[in-house]
Amino acid sequence: MESVSGTWAEIMSWMNQKSNMQAPENIISRLVLSAASYLLWQERNNRLFSRNHRTEMVIAREIIRKVRLRLLSFKFKWRPGIRRLLEKWQLPNGNMVIDPG
Repeated sequence: MESVSGTWAEIMSWMNQKSNMQAPENIISRLVLSAASYLLWQERNNRLFSRNHRTEMVIAREIIRKVRLRLLSFKFKWRPGIRRLLEKWQLPNGNMVIDPG
């Protein structure tokens, strides 16, 4: 999503265009958006109802942690760039399946 600006309208437009694509990057983008939406909603409720709040860095780390945990259950077919993706998310190479054919 490097080409998407930070506006909600552009994020949603990008998601609508890519929603049916099964490329790992698109799946991860959807997971990040889902985790971010959920955690921001949770943070909003915490601030309103319990006066607790976390810093932006803590929330960002929690988003990354939740997405990474979800990705650990995935099996990625080998393709160019997949090893770099696994390294970026600190996933073991065992999450990569080499398709014989």
